[in-house]
Amino acid sequence: MIRFQRLAVLALLGPALIVAPGQAHAGNRADVQTTDVISRSLTGGVPNGPSGDSVISGDKRYARVVAFESEASDLVAGDANGQRDVFAVLRGGSFGNDGSPWVPGPTVLVSRTASGVPADGPSFAPSVDGAFQDAETVQPSCVGFLSAATNIVAGDTNGTIDAFVAPITNGAPRRVSPEAGAHTTAIAVSGDCSLVAMVTGDRLYLNDGRITRLVETEGPVSDPSFGVGRNQDLVFATPRGAWLLEEGRTAPRLVAPGGRTPAYNDVKRQVVAYEKPASGHSQIFFRDLGEPEELASGRRGTLMRSFGSRKKIRISNGRSKVFGR
Repeated sequence: MIRFQRLAVLALLGPALIVAPGQAHAGNRADVQTTDVISRSLTGGVPNGPSGDSVISGDKRYARVVAFESEASDLVAGDANGQRDVFAVLRGGSFGNDGSPWVPGPTVLVSRTASGVPADGPSFAPSVDGAFQDAETVQPSCVGFLSAATNIVAGDTNGTIDAFVAPITNGAPRRVSPEAGAHTTAIAVSGDCSLVAMVTGDRLYLNDGRITRLVETEGPVSDPSFGVGRNQDLVFATPRGAWLLEEGRTAPRLVAPGGRTPAYNDVKRQVVAYEKPASGHSQIFFRDLGEPEELASGRRGTLMRSFGSRKKIRISNGRSKVFGR
């Protein structure tokens, strides 16, 4: 997840980057990169409020959906609630898994009621699905988000921030957070939308589409994140370190002692990346499960110094690590 202060934007790499080994260089890369505004107003211009906290669906380079939060009121028609809302932009035009230009399509209000009316309270922290394994044929289908609204589902009188999951285009959102009398502070949706993880009252809960159950952990939980790859595996952090919960069925196991804000990938190998203090700063480490941890480095072993890096970390494949400062 990459946060932007004012606009939700997307940096794109064009098809010319698909070249034979040894042909790509910095000049070529600069020539085919573009940056476009995703949070467009109804007229196609800059909207009338700030947008940010954007996430891209995990369906390989198809990247069919970009979700984000915004305080703008002119992204979709009828948005008169005066609240921060969650939106999704669907990819338009013709495209494949080849790095073709990303063309913005329609914008959809995600934080809505069953009848499509905007939520009556602030909504934020989107998480979108996207099946990596079946990306060629399976479309992203849902967006999870947090909201303090009371009208998204009927009978929501608990007075807390809840977790919701909404179909991207049509259908009513459903509340997935437990009636725990506490705010929900984080949400993550698995690649096939079969599992939703959330942190409510510092405890980890998992919804499988039928029930929401408590996952027993050692201490308070933060930063849940589903991995990219073959399975619906979840990583999260406690004060003791980063943990892995496989397919939502096993007991969590500690995979990175002292690690925070973990990200996980099992496309080719089981790789976890995470923050950890080193030399007086937070640095980015990674490890293949079963192997010792390493400080994140480039292909040629060049140190990627984070200088006090912090959220968020994402592993886009078995090798590349992305982190923000």
